[in-house]
Amino acid sequence: MTWVIGVPTIGCGLLLGDIAVTDAATGQIEPYGLMKVHPLGNRAAVGFAGSVMIALELLPELQSFGASVSEAELLSALPHWVAGITRTYESRFPPSARALGLAMLVLAAQESRTDAGSLMGFSTVRGCRLTFPQTSGERPSAVELPHGKAASIGSGSQQHVYAARLDVAIGGSLIHTFENLAIGSAPYANFAYAKLAALRITETLQADPHHGISEQLIICVLGGPVRVFIDNQLPLDSDGKLQPGAPAAFPPIAHSLDELSQLRGQHGASHAPLIA
Repeated sequence: MTWVIGVPTIGCGLLLGDIAVTDAATGQIEPYGLMKVHPLGNRAAVGFAGSVMIALELLPELQSFGASVSEAELLSALPHWVAGITRTYESRFPPSARALGLAMLVLAAQESRTDAGSLMGFSTVRGCRLTFPQTSGERPSAVELPHGKAASIGSGSQQHVYAARLDVAIGGSLIHTFENLAIGSAPYANFAYAKLAALRITETLQADPHHGISEQLIICVLGGPVRVFIDNQLPLDSDGKLQPGAPAAFPPIAHSLDELSQLRGQHGASHAPLIA
């Protein structure tokens, strides 16, 4: 099971995701972690849930696509990218992987402008949820996220339980307060809000833990340049790897298919499909 949360607001946006990865055949949680939240250019980011193999294969392609369009065009262009991927999706990925499903949350920051086109000095973050087909005959979807409201994707039978608690954990009053702060004092308010949002999510996980979701969170802040940091404590280096001295509670984390293969080999894991 996975919980990835996106919060698009005025001034800043957040993506939060746990790191647990599960053997789809046995339901066993693997002893290593998986990076489910990734930068997508300088002012956008993506989080995923579902088939690990498909997600990590598509991630570099999505990052390349993101680099080929402007920030302002990214979200509106995503349905075209999804449509292109879907044309070969069924022949490219085995049924065992497709059956696990795949959803992505993409958040992108854009400079806010007046009706006359003048810059207003802060960003507006918009979001989109992408869903890929699990079986033949299904169609992909790309749906814009409600602005100023937390949204989530996940896997596992309990994802609806967590989704229902988002308004309590990161509710409207918290988001409204944050927007007022972020417009006037970014980036400081951005990080303060990220810490508070992560704390609320951690408290939700601790109050009602479910198999397959970790309390450790990857947190990504958008507004200016994308900042990704670990459990609101330590940042990643320029290559997106954990810096020395990261919290001991974090296991080794795979960022790509190659790193995932290495970690699976080190732990003598099976070759069964993995689900995030």
